[in-house]
Amino acid sequence: MGLGINKQLDLQTLLTDIGRATAREQGWYDARQGVQRQFVSAVAVIALVCGATLPVLARRAGRWEMAATIGLVSLFAFVGIRAASFHHIDAVLSSTWAGAKINHVMELGGIVVIALTALGRKAQDRRGRHPKRWGRVLQT
Repeated sequence: MGLGINKQLDLQTLLTDIGRATAREQGWYDARQGVQRQFVSAVAVIALVCGATLPVLARRAGRWEMAATIGLVSLFAFVGIRAASFHHIDAVLSSTWAGAKINHVMELGGIVVIALTALGRKAQDRRGRHPKRWGRVLQT
């Protein structure tokens, strides 16, 4: 839901505009590339930490929840990097890989992983198998 709200309100553009105005106001706009690199590095580190921590925290969850968690971390990392909207990042994201834009592969990849895990979980529930639920995982 949060990603949908962000998509409609274009909050990453607002964040970029505020950052740009702050950089100009404080006089470090010309040196912004170092700050941009630090921002992207911080997003990558946070994504890696979440990607390593969430599976440990959810170790009792079913495989579908685990896969959805990986998709969610991937998608949040993409949104964070995309929110940076830096020219050198945009150049990488607009390049192609196997005939598809990197931007689309990253964004849709996370969404597809989440959607497939939801479908897999639903199919598993229909067959009568009920894996461990998040509620029990979070209570222990």
